[in-house]
Amino acid sequence: MRKDGIKTREQIIEEALQIFSVKGYFNTSINDILAATGLTKGGLYGHFASKEELWGAAYERAVGIWKEIVFSGVREIADPIERIGKVVVQILEDARITFRLGGRKACDLLLSMTADRYSFAVRPVPIWKQCFLALRRPAVI
Repeated sequence: MRKDGIKTREQIIEEALQIFSVKGYFNTSINDILAATGLTKGGLYGHFASKEELWGAAYERAVGIWKEIVFSGVREIADPIERIGKVVVQILEDARITFRLGGRKACDLLLSMTADRYSFAVRPVPIWKQCFLALRRPAVI
């Protein structure tokens, strides 16, 4: 994919993420996404085969944002107990700080989007399991 195509795809994901986080999957129409991105249906469907595929990409981006916040600085800590403590503190901090995504905290967005995803009968790796797996990776020393 060309650089401008990659940039357009990322713009679509970012705009869709904002809309899905406010309206949810079922209340978001393709026309909402088209209005936000300024694309035509052909332009949008050139990047994503369906609304569900776009939603999946937006969900993965939301998970990435959440992980950036929660796991920031964790890999540099060698002691597993300290690593767990840092993750817990950062999860609590995420719940407290004013980081907002479409008017919601990142963790609220993930819970909302996970609930939508379960309605598709697709089972993502639960957030708690992602945390556990990330903590099991060796520290970067």
